[in-house]
Amino acid sequence: MKAALPIIATIITFTANSPAAMILGDITFSGGATFDTSDFSTATQVISWDSVTVEQTSGEFLAAGIGNMTAVTFAPGWTINQGQPNFWTVGDFTFELNTTSVTQVPTFIIVSGQGTVSANGFDPTPFNINFSTQKASDSPRQTFSAATNSEAIPEPGTSCLLLAGILGLAARRRR
Repeated sequence: MKAALPIIATIITFTANSPAAMILGDITFSGGATFDTSDFSTATQVISWDSVTVEQTSGEFLAAGIGNMTAVTFAPGWTINQGQPNFWTVGDFTFELNTTSVTQVPTFIIVSGQGTVSANGFDPTPFNINFSTQKASDSPRQTFSAATNSEAIPEPGTSCLLLAGILGLAARRRR
């Protein structure tokens, strides 16, 4: 009679927390802004934003139904050379401005910055922003335009597939 051998079963379960997707796409705004002075070389703050709307969208913004002329909320009282939580909000998307680089002369202001866009169902995603306004009169209220663009950062899954492919080619070459 044969002795029964114990059967040892090992069950390995892999649970992957599927990361939310990165926010991809661009969004452009335009509207009015009132500064603390009419001399842009000495302006330090945007007192208020007027009639800010979306001019153009792509990617996740467009897929979320954010189209031209959609109203946008910008943070009032923004100090020009500083970051700002909730710098802009449109639909479910919110942009937190972290760092800025500013060029100011009497007739225009140009701001380049980096921050993070967040929305439900997405990972917080690094974005760049470019903001400019030009002096058209002696009024502290001026028009402005701003564009926020996603940085080219590959998803972790894409990086892993690329690495696996490179390792596979290296192993095949060895044979």
